[in-house]
Amino acid sequence: MENAKPFKEGNIAAMCSYISKHCELYINNITSVSTGSVKEFHNYFPQLLVDIFGSPTKSGWMQTETTGEQDTAIRNLLSVHGQFFKALVKLANYPEYSLDLITDSLPTDVKRVLNSGSIDLLPKVYTNCSYLVTSSNKSIDIRTAATKQSTLLPTSLGGDRKIKFNILQFYLYYFISVPTWPPLAPPPVVTNTMRTNGLYPNTLAPNLTPTYKPLNSTTVNSTARQPAPRRHRQLSKSIYDRVLEEYLSQLCINPSIQIPMSETFFIDTIVELWIRTTWIVNNHSLNRDFMKFLIQFVQYVTRQDLRQCLEGQKSTASKIYTKVHDELYMLISRLAINWRRNDDYSSVLTLWGVWAAPWRLGTEPKADSDHEYRPIQTGWPLCILDNILYYFFLVDIFFQRTSTFVYKDSPKPVTAQGMHAPTEGETKVGQVRIIQRIVNVFQAEGLVDFLGLVEHGLLKIQLGTKNSSNDPFKRLSKLCYGTESMDHKVHEKLTKAHTLLVALDGVNGVWKPKGLYAKDMDPRSDVLLKSLVAINNAVVIRDNQKRNSNDGNRRSNLKSAYDSLYSTFKIVGTGHLTTNTPESINGKPEPLKNTVKTDWIRPSIVGNNGFLTTEERNAIRNGTAVCSYDNIPALGERAISFVRSYEVPGLVRWTVQTDKKLNALVIYMYAA
Repeated sequence: MENAKPFKEGNIAAMCSYISKHCELYINNITSVSTGSVKEFHNYFPQLLVDIFGSPTKSGWMQTETTGEQDTAIRNLLSVHGQFFKALVKLANYPEYSLDLITDSLPTDVKRVLNSGSIDLLPKVYTNCSYLVTSSNKSIDIRTAATKQSTLLPTSLGGDRKIKFNILQFYLYYFISVPTWPPLAPPPVVTNTMRTNGLYPNTLAPNLTPTYKPLNSTTVNSTARQPAPRRHRQLSKSIYDRVLEEYLSQLCINPSIQIPMSETFFIDTIVELWIRTTWIVNNHSLNRDFMKFLIQFVQYVTRQDLRQCLEGQKSTASKIYTKVHDELYMLISRLAINWRRNDDYSSVLTLWGVWAAPWRLGTEPKADSDHEYRPIQTGWPLCILDNILYYFFLVDIFFQRTSTFVYKDSPKPVTAQGMHAPTEGETKVGQVRIIQRIVNVFQAEGLVDFLGLVEHGLLKIQLGTKNSSNDPFKRLSKLCYGTESMDHKVHEKLTKAHTLLVALDGVNGVWKPKGLYAKDMDPRSDVLLKSLVAINNAVVIRDNQKRNSNDGNRRSNLKSAYDSLYSTFKIVGTGHLTTNTPESINGKPEPLKNTVKTDWIRPSIVGNNGFLTTEERNAIRNGTAVCSYDNIPALGERAISFVRSYEVPGLVRWTVQTDKKLNALVIYMYAA
């Protein structure tokens, strides 16, 4: 196939047309699949995938700029109703056209399971896909069996286990692997060195091109064909998202075509490669393209109306919900804890918000959405109860980060050409946006009150308290099941959640609710209150510093974030602040005033050279006091060029010059 004219010319549209016609004429319209044309297609298939989707070290069509006509041709080629996909479905029924995965490209724990022979521990995507490559010797260690102890596990003497996929499984697995690869810097460079690191642990082995090989065949070497150079582009700007959306809608729930594999194979592959095996080292992040497709997948799952997944029916949608539920929570937790200090942390909040607010049916939560949702009144309490960990441990992690926000932009680095480079780090706007993303989920009517009841229930389980007149389990049962008689079911769910919270965040085997939602619980969450203090202090600092034209809008955004957080989480009183903070008036927080009096710390000059004492530094860290640049006393003469925003520059310069002359005159007279 690679010797055909379109492949030599590198014409993408013509190549797509050629592949479709080849599949139609020589695979789909024939009865025998033992012809040379089918075998030729099978041998070239791995290289074809590299051409379309690239590899960890090489850009494909998806990573290079293409025209609208070329995008249409690629999409038609990959469509489930196209001749190419139909050919894969047909060949998937014939084992001789299966392909091996290179073992080194698999996650570490999967390789360990394969080496041990404990195939029952393999993730669902690899079920019934492993086989033993035997040598001329038996699969057991004969010397060990004859001299020490017999074993059922295979050894290196007997052979190795490998993963074998039929051609359709192989294609879908490769397709899902693409976003997990490290982004290539343009222009793409092919190397023979392994490129794996802690950011991308499931990166496929790039020392072989293609990464896979046909079953029971030698490694396929790529041809020397050099396509015409094209400009590099991000995967998110290609048609990958549209192809992914089609596969999700056509292959998962109520598939439009019959496929010779497990009905959940595509979902199992996504859960394995995108969710279970994804992790980052501390102070790093996932690339934006990967996060975009991951959010797109979770949006697809939540569009299925998760209320129906908990009705006890063993539907395909409920199976998908079960597969994603636990693994997604673990992934978000890993990302929330280890993500770098950057504004793109909001993407973690978006991923969490899509799942934590399933009543939006996959709609991405916005920072300042004005749409009103009533999940408690519209049948979502049971779904919320089934996802308790998403609202407690994860939200506590989010507030641990927001409690450290200073709402101050980092200085922009200047390039050699004198231009300001994009800011790497956290900005005021980004930090406010993160606060608004959290608030936006909990502004749903009745949600915080419902979670307050859950918090009281968890506290009773932790204390081992018997039922009382104010029983949260009966009240939750009424909201979830419509009757108080199902309180034992609620107690069972909360007990299970409490056990997990003890394992995740317990101290010496004890976990106690932290007061995130229950307004009558004392004390309230420490990190929640510190998040409010951080916003308030930022407003106070702006009120006491010089202003420019943008300060009014920035202060307004900060005040709005404070008011929203204060009212949404039903904070009572102002004891968490050391300033004149908003007080509750008719259930609503009073807006922050411009005349805020603050316990300012003035650095001591005598005996400490103008530096803060240890006590003063600790007070600032604890949020009990604020230090501003205006508190630092001036030492020596005032700089001539230093003019405050409220002063007249000409008058300042004249005053400074006159001051110098007067000083000189006084010194002369004193000397005389």
